[in-house]
Amino acid sequence: MARTQDVINAFARAVGKREGVFKEGKVPTLPQRLGNPACLKHWKDPAGCAYPEVNGFVQFPQCERDGCVHPDHPHEVGWRAARAQVKINVVKRGLTFFEFFAGKRGVYDGHANARDKNDPQAYAEYVVDQVCRELGVDARCSSPGCLCQALTAPRCVHLVVADLIDKEERDAAAQRNRRR
Repeated sequence: MARTQDVINAFARAVGKREGVFKEGKVPTLPQRLGNPACLKHWKDPAGCAYPEVNGFVQFPQCERDGCVHPDHPHEVGWRAARAQVKINVVKRGLTFFEFFAGKRGVYDGHANARDKNDPQAYAEYVVDQVCRELGVDARCSSPGCLCQALTAPRCVHLVVADLIDKEERDAAAQRNRRR
């Protein structure tokens, strides 16, 4: 199993890859142009002000310091937001891979829900595959009656993302939360 931050980083990278932030070409992709690797639709800065939106997606500044664009980290603000969104959904909400993308009624609208003409199942399958490969984790579906078995998916999209996190780390976090 992996550490929380490793799961979060791998998840954010997989979403960025799916959205096209790593594509090379003459014309930058939407996530590249907006500095928004995960194509987030809404986000607020640390002061609570919403970032501007372009074509329904947040446009992040190149970085938080005026006038700086670090060549190795051109989307640092967007990457930080992507990791924060994953952390909120994984740690606080305890969503499955599928729920992260399809949504969960009363909890989260979904990153790539069907209402927006996305295929949340395919998105979840792609991301769980990328995350498990990067972390070296086998998440084959073994739950009787699981949708993944019916679809002959190699990896379970109904796996709770937090289950990839090392049990010792989860226990330590739970202990810290009890002390608060």
